[in-house]
Amino acid sequence: MMENTISTRRRDPVVDVIRGIGILLVVVGHSGTNFWRFIYLFHMPLFIMLSGYLYRVSDLKKTIKNKVVRLWVPFVAFNTFFTIFHNLFLKLHYISGNADTTENGTITLKDVVGRTIHWCLLDGGTQLGGVMWFFKTLFQVSIMYAIIDLLLKRWFEGDKLLFVQTVFAFVTLWAGWMMHIRNWNPWGMGIVCSSYILYHLGVIAQNLHFQLKEKKSLMWLGAVSISFAILLILNAGGGIVLLGENTYPNPMFLLLCSIIGWVYVYSMAQILVEFPAIGGALAFLGRHTIWVAALHFLAFKLVTTIGLMISGGDVYCRETFPFYFTGSLWPLVYTVVGVAFPLLSEIVWQKACGRLIQVFRRKV
Repeated sequence: MMENTISTRRRDPVVDVIRGIGILLVVVGHSGTNFWRFIYLFHMPLFIMLSGYLYRVSDLKKTIKNKVVRLWVPFVAFNTFFTIFHNLFLKLHYISGNADTTENGTITLKDVVGRTIHWCLLDGGTQLGGVMWFFKTLFQVSIMYAIIDLLLKRWFEGDKLLFVQTVFAFVTLWAGWMMHIRNWNPWGMGIVCSSYILYHLGVIAQNLHFQLKEKKSLMWLGAVSISFAILLILNAGGGIVLLGENTYPNPMFLLLCSIIGWVYVYSMAQILVEFPAIGGALAFLGRHTIWVAALHFLAFKLVTTIGLMISGGDVYCRETFPFYFTGSLWPLVYTVVGVAFPLLSEIVWQKACGRLIQVFRRKV
């Protein structure tokens, strides 16, 4: 979702805009908007396909190292952050202390250490860091694809390789669907199996990019309009929930929504990149998706807190997750703060780290 795998010098602005649109959809989808079901049709598959779109054949050790830095470290770091401040968030009523919740009561230092070990093993997660499940899934899918790809290339090449890769991707999709039917998702592998083919579709889209990138704006506008209309129709056919679950009406529905969603956002990015103000803002957002993904639920709590202070609501209402206020302009407020607060937090963090490094260098 949030991998920044391209260096600043070689960044593709279209990719950054796609990321920006994607993370904006994530925040909007969680804000209480009435359009959440439409967004859920494709917003998470979009990030999986985008990761496949950026896949490059390289040394397996380098690939694993890159995924560890880009995905595993943020997953562990942010979940550990929410674990360390668990008792504070409990006291502020940002999380619930009811016995039937995953955020049960106060925790000790031993609990912090134990839970952090679980995060290191990609097991579980925190409520406020709920979206971090996707880092885990993308890490697993990326490593799995890289291993399978390198193994298959020992025996196949060209069209035969693509055929075998595609067959394997459909096999994993079938496995994911069987796990869904049996309500079985050990270590999140049901989601991984369902998502593997989406990553493969991204790899295929990477090859199509070179054939499509010179098309005119009118074509992209037509693609946006048609894909949007199709998604509206599909919206009536069921929902897709990969958020910590493995739920979709059937495999073909998952594939169709994912592909049409990719066309929709990819085409939109091709248009918006031509408008410096909008495209630049989305590209900037796309370069900072990790913090937005990790902290937008916490930002929502701040909105709820301020809203309750103004309206005189009960402090326990803060425990409502992920938002409390609905209707009117509240989804917009949650979205704006859900984007702005994480970005501001990242700026403060980077400046603080920069100053610490300067102080350390002076002492050395």
